[in-house]
Amino acid sequence: MACIENFHQSIVDNMINGYVCFKGIADEEGVLTDYQIVQVNPAFQAMLGLKAADITGRRIGIAFSSLIPETVNIISVFNQIAQAGSRKTYEQYSQSLKKWYWVFAYSPQPEYVIVMLTDITRLKQTEENLRESEAMWKFALEGSGDGVWDWDYARKYIFYSRQWKAILGHTDDEISSSIDEWDSRIHPDDRTEVYENLEKHLKGETHYYNSEHRLKCKDGRYKWVLDRGLVVSRDCDGNPLRIIGTKSDISARKRIENVLQREEENFRNFFNTVDEFLFVLDQQGIINKVNQAVLDRLGYKEDELVGQSILFIHPLESRDEAKNILAGIIQGQEINSLIPLVSKNGAIIPVETRAVKGYWSGEKVLFGFSKDISHITLSEAKYSRAFYHNGSLMSISTLDEGKYLEVNDSFCEKLGYRREEILGFTSLELGIYSSQTERDQIKDALMTQGRVRDYEIIVTSKNGQKLVGIASMDLIKVQSEEYLLTIVNDITERRRMSEELQKKNRQLEKINSILKLQATTDSLTQLFNHRHTMESLQSEIKRAYRYHHPLSIMMMDLDHFKKVNDIYGHQVGDEVLITTAQIIKNNLRNVDIAGRYGGEEFLLILPQTDLQNSLQVAQRIRLQIEQANFKQQDLKITISIGVAQYNDEDMEHFIKRVDSLLYLAKNNGRNRIEA
Repeated sequence: MACIENFHQSIVDNMINGYVCFKGIADEEGVLTDYQIVQVNPAFQAMLGLKAADITGRRIGIAFSSLIPETVNIISVFNQIAQAGSRKTYEQYSQSLKKWYWVFAYSPQPEYVIVMLTDITRLKQTEENLRESEAMWKFALEGSGDGVWDWDYARKYIFYSRQWKAILGHTDDEISSSIDEWDSRIHPDDRTEVYENLEKHLKGETHYYNSEHRLKCKDGRYKWVLDRGLVVSRDCDGNPLRIIGTKSDISARKRIENVLQREEENFRNFFNTVDEFLFVLDQQGIINKVNQAVLDRLGYKEDELVGQSILFIHPLESRDEAKNILAGIIQGQEINSLIPLVSKNGAIIPVETRAVKGYWSGEKVLFGFSKDISHITLSEAKYSRAFYHNGSLMSISTLDEGKYLEVNDSFCEKLGYRREEILGFTSLELGIYSSQTERDQIKDALMTQGRVRDYEIIVTSKNGQKLVGIASMDLIKVQSEEYLLTIVNDITERRRMSEELQKKNRQLEKINSILKLQATTDSLTQLFNHRHTMESLQSEIKRAYRYHHPLSIMMMDLDHFKKVNDIYGHQVGDEVLITTAQIIKNNLRNVDIAGRYGGEEFLLILPQTDLQNSLQVAQRIRLQIEQANFKQQDLKITISIGVAQYNDEDMEHFIKRVDSLLYLAKNNGRNRIEA
């Protein structure tokens, strides 16, 4: 009996789980009112930071008063377990220790309760990080109004977000996680193009998947959507594992496109009835078509203009400026120009011109609209509605001195000035812009190029607040005078959000790196875990078969390891495993792979290595382990090794063969190598 008790006590003392035995304390009526601590193991003391001598024999409320404030609730739970002889599992958080525990409680006999504790704090933190990381990108995408889908390609499982389903008129529980939920809704006329686009991306031929197609809604109607996706992970052979994407409702845009197409003919009919000068230019600025107003007012015949550059009808002294503006329009910039036109007889006609991109006869073109502003004075131009109610900060100033002649409402509101505090002063006098040197540089660029675009500038408000802006400056001519038109778009908030997003992305990358390491690494030895090792072996077998390269593996097992745990304890056993893993890593190349195959078994993968060279590596490892020193001076460790070279076989047979060689080494006396 004493031997059995010692055996059981050894198990309890060497468990990594916390162990505590409680005995019930009954009142005069036999009702259990409290519990006394009878026994605790070392793991329990380490987890809670308590000593056995301080708590053994004490009641729950006294022993754990600082750790477990809800003592009454615990006594109630223990009573249920002790009286019914049942068991109970639950999770418990210690506010004082800031740790989570998994609790398993049972009653081995009446009035007694045994509690086993497992520290699950790291697991809880990992779960929370995963939830936050996963929720963050889904919330960000859903917040834009787009639907989100997440396709586990290997398992044929696809997650459709609530918004994805809502776009088609479905509730969250009406669509399953099958790929058929998407496939069955694709319009028959769009199916071929959709799958061609998807297949190109899955094969890596395109950077991302992009498709506009129709999907059937719950009510049977079809809705146009823009489907975009990206393969975010592939296996070692390049096959897709996970694809994440979004779905946007573009039905309104499609309806507008159809309306525009139908009304193009109406546009052509009304083209010649407009009093403004209308030009149709190709994407190099060559005139394709003009309306009747151009012919009447400029005095040209149509064949004299068609085929000419639009610069042909600008004054010679303004053509360089007009050329720069035309280049900006072709690149997609929205520009209003005040460069005048010149008629056939040389008359100068002041105009305000703007250009937009569009289609004419199925070809991409530029439409130019020039309005005769001969009758508009400088005063009328200053007080135009477009200037004052523009959301950008706009100002008109003298070119030489830089004195403000006019500013718009946004300029005053964002910088905190009244209009009368600004007019007649320069930006330097008010401290709005940085320096005279910077203004001179801008002025030089204006004089040589006629304009400045996308210039990042710091603007200071009246109360000293700094705003980040993107500035555009243009020279405008009124009669013989030149003025500076400045437009500043405030990007302060956008810049802040961009920096915050970059910070969040760095945090997500760090979390993903940690999770990837945890998913592939054995926590004790820091070698690869069993699953990753087997996946790596499968990949190396495919590579060796494809390129006819040699491949060898080793199966290793520590000799008499159970005795180490029995005699010295599991902590020493862990030290032996860690030391063995370090010796193995020290003898491998960067391309080699070492993994913990089982408890004290290790699997080594040596790519492009034949049997003879593998035996040399195995012998070095065997000798170094045999010579390894430990804190326990009488502790000596040996290892048995089986070595096999790949022979065009499947992985299961390859593993079975090297495993047989390992057991042959065991049977032939241990501390040896069989190949």
